[in-house]
Amino acid sequence: MAKLLDARTIVHHLSVGLRYSVTDADVNQPRSERIQSIYHEFAIKILGVPESSFTMLPTLDGIQDRDPDLHRKSDFLILLYTVMSSFFEDFGSLKLSMCDLVNPNPKNARNFLACLADFVHFYKFADDIFTRTQEQFAEHRKNIEISESLMKRKERDLDNVKGELEVTNRRKAELDSDIERLAVKFNRLYAEESTLREEIMACIAQGEKIDGRKKEIEAETESTRQQIELLSEDLMPSAREVRDDIEQLRKQKMEYSEMSNNSRNVNARLIGQMTECGQLNINFEKYEANLQKLHKLAEELKEKEKEYSYAKTESSDREQAINELHDKMEDVKMEMENGKEKHELAWTEQKEFLSQMETKKQEVRADISRANKENTKASAETRLKIKEVSDLKSERSKMQRDFERQIKEMTEQVEAVILKHNKTMSKVTKSMRKYATNLNEIENAVRYDPGQDKHDTHDSNSIV
Repeated sequence: MAKLLDARTIVHHLSVGLRYSVTDADVNQPRSERIQSIYHEFAIKILGVPESSFTMLPTLDGIQDRDPDLHRKSDFLILLYTVMSSFFEDFGSLKLSMCDLVNPNPKNARNFLACLADFVHFYKFADDIFTRTQEQFAEHRKNIEISESLMKRKERDLDNVKGELEVTNRRKAELDSDIERLAVKFNRLYAEESTLREEIMACIAQGEKIDGRKKEIEAETESTRQQIELLSEDLMPSAREVRDDIEQLRKQKMEYSEMSNNSRNVNARLIGQMTECGQLNINFEKYEANLQKLHKLAEELKEKEKEYSYAKTESSDREQAINELHDKMEDVKMEMENGKEKHELAWTEQKEFLSQMETKKQEVRADISRANKENTKASAETRLKIKEVSDLKSERSKMQRDFERQIKEMTEQVEAVILKHNKTMSKVTKSMRKYATNLNEIENAVRYDPGQDKHDTHDSNSIV
């Protein structure tokens, strides 16, 4: 519904909004050409009606004997009337007739121009604000959805890290059991080392004795052989005894050789066991180094998990703040809707009041005319009626000033709400940027390198 505006306000709003020269004469003493031009500019610049829609009627394109010059002006009026009558009826609940275009009435023309000025100044501005606010809200909602998807991805990454940590812990337990088993084996071999060393020394001493005894036997055998050769000629009966002694000496020599071979085998086995003990010492040192790496990795994973938990808590707080902001935006929107309803209600009351005043004014004028005709002595009553009309005009002016003041206050409230909304959006933008920065830091911190883990696992398996 259009507001009741004075001529200066109407001229100002239309001149600024349409960027078209509008004067006071167009409001107070309207002419058909100027009214049609103003309506035409409003339809093109504000309503977005294309220029081609005012040049030709679509239903008359097929008529062959139609004179374009004759019907050009009437086509324009018909099309302009169709567009503007629909607008006035929908927006201002006003009835536009063809006479208002051809021979405009000042009162009706002023109401129509006030409706245009009201739409250009307030409703068009409010519609732009609502549209921009809705776009900003949609953009922030999209950012929230992106943040939620990023948070879900971070949660999946954390689950993967936890799974890998469990695998690492199991591998650590296996390595600990292997280390314990190797330590037991190493202690057993280390305990056997002293006994084996004593056996080796005893075998070496026994081997030396056997070698000495072997040399003695060889020397005795050689001397015996020489004696046999010397005595074989003279002592033939004792040759058989000598052969028996030689056979016995040979058996003793074979026994000594077997004992020497056994001693060498024992020495080789002891040397192999000592080599195995050295290799076990090397493997044990490698296991200790890998275990220290695993402990360090577990500590780092615990720290990253704490940081991620803190980031998740902060994200929940941010999401709660955004939900609160959404509720505040809904409250602001509801407040603006209530303001619009109050404005429409005030305009309805103002319109009803003006209608009542107009009716009362007509009644007073009729009473004055009747009184002047019937009795020339009723001058006092006439002056009273004139005073009553003056009071009605004063009351009307006062009501109009109060209504304009209410509209001004409502406009200031809307501007304050818009300013508050912009400040809130600025805070939300800063918070979202800070939140995105924290998420990037957490993502870089918990990023996991599977190749490095596989390499460490391969080294551990090769050691085992």
